[in-house]
Amino acid sequence: MEQPKILLYNLANVKGNKIEKLCSRLNIIVKHVAVSEYKEAIGFLTGLPDISSKGEIFTDDPFMDEMLVMSEFSETLLNTFLKEFKIQHIEPVFLKAIVTSQNKTWDSLELNKELNRERQAFGK
Repeated sequence: MEQPKILLYNLANVKGNKIEKLCSRLNIIVKHVAVSEYKEAIGFLTGLPDISSKGEIFTDDPFMDEMLVMSEFSETLLNTFLKEFKIQHIEPVFLKAIVTSQNKTWDSLELNKELNRERQAFGK
């Protein structure tokens, strides 16, 4: 298993700093995704070897939602991360995903749309 990595969107703020400190303690690599990278595949952004760059630069209006995407998290690490998130009193990030075989080829815009759709379906 590769080193765990987390993608952060719209979290260049105090909450993002808290998440970065937590990730540092848990040996998780943090990447703040730039708006220009929104067309790249999630798998490429997380460094999966089988996903290459699309070479597209996103220039439209970005989504404003905070979002985090976790890659190479074991079940134990995921549970620890979520538990520590609460213990550290980090405000929730409502759009969260784990990289899967299904979503690793999606771009950030597709993933954001799907997470928002799921969130609305659950009435949150």
